[in-house]
Amino acid sequence: LARRRHFMKILARRRAFEGAKRSEQRNEEDSVDGNAKREISERELRLIELIEAGRARHAIMQETVELGGRMEKLSIAENASLAGLLKATEEVVRWKQEVLNAMETAVESDEVQLRQMQKICELDEKLIDMREAKLLRLEACKEEKEVESARLGLKALEARTENRQLRREMDSIRGAIEEAREG
Repeated sequence: LARRRHFMKILARRRAFEGAKRSEQRNEEDSVDGNAKREISERELRLIELIEAGRARHAIMQETVELGGRMEKLSIAENASLAGLLKATEEVVRWKQEVLNAMETAVESDEVQLRQMQKICELDEKLIDMREAKLLRLEACKEEKEVESARLGLKALEARTENRQLRREMDSIRGAIEEAREG
């Protein structure tokens, strides 16, 4: 566009100059020969104007072609950049999927461990019940065995305490699993 404006300014100056020149020539030329010369010079001027206009068009066409080439290079670079961004995004998605799979595996493992601990607690409760029943039987026995019976009662109490601790641990693990599922 800048070149085109430049050429248009040159054409305007030339036309103004040539217009002034023509008016001088018209005043000087009174004869038929002067009129013929004027026609010839006007045709030459028109020819020069057409040639300059053609050159200006040619320059504009060249600029358009160059601009198209630059735009094509930019488009190629932009496509390469977008392809790189897409590949990086796919890598991030793949990594996040792997992390999610690992978390699901950990949750499943925690659930299995929780079930095993529940079974252990149930077995401990049965064992405590059996010990309590045995204590009752021993108490019904002789007075000599009261000392031994008391000792077994103490063991049962210790087992209950351990069972309560296991239940607390089991409840905390359940809470952690629920938080992991919600997260």
